Amino acid sequence: MLNTNKAYVADLFVRIMSEDRKAFGAICLATQRLERMFPSGDNAQDRNTVSAINALRQIYTLCQYKIVLKHDATTIGTEKNPRILRQLLGDILSPSEFLQIPKFDKGEAMFLLGSEKLHMHFQVTKQELAIFKGGA
Repeated sequence: MLNTNKAYVADLFVRIMSEDRKAFGAICLATQRLERMFPSGDNAQDRNTVSAINALRQIYTLCQYKIVLKHDATTIGTEKNPRILRQLLGDILSPSEFLQIPKFDKGEAMFLLGSEKLHMHFQVTKQELAIFKGGA
């Protein structure tokens, strides 16, 4: 839904996320790859594409709460060669917390609230699993 081909959608999300918090509105976003939220605009010449790229970056910063689930170590990188997760969350998570992320079990997560964090575990009922049925 959010991508550089639909700049108007990204702009709409920025506006909603900026203004709806005043009325306790919320939007829940999920992505399996954070890199998609930060596309490279190096070769972008189209004005709409540049606008969409800027809006996608704003959307991430407007997310007040972030939940980090299990990620492959390649998305974290090292202190000397940081990848997307370490680049985005390096001021929030400690080096030892970054090492834990690839080892998370099913349902395990890090809940980030600004500079605060909470290591947590999601629990689901059999009924919730039956509703989900394994995917979209």
